[in-house]
Amino acid sequence: MSGYPCIKNIYKAFLQVSSVRYSGLALSEVSPSPLSHDTVSRWLKSRCFRPKDLWRLVQPSINKKSSCVLIADDTLIAKTRTRVSHQ
Repeated sequence: MSGYPCIKNIYKAFLQVSSVRYSGLALSEVSPSPLSHDTVSRWLKSRCFRPKDLWRLVQPSINKKSSCVLIADDTLIAKTRTRVSHQ
C-alpha cells in the first residue's frame, strides 16, 4: 500500500530521535508533511515486521566482541475508549 504518506524512512527517523513518545499521534505532530495519527496506525497495521528485519537494522550497531543484550518491547496498551476486536 504505497498510498500512505507515512513511509518507512519518516517513521524510522522519528523512532531514532524520539526518547519519550512513540505513538502515531506523536509522529503526526512532528511529521515534516501533513500526516494524521490514523494514517500512521493504518500504515503500521498494513506492514509485517519480522525479527530478521529488526536484526538487519541493528546488527551494524552491535559490538560482537563484548557481551550485550538487545531488548525489544512490543507492548500494546489499550485505551479506555478502544474497542478490542478478537480475530
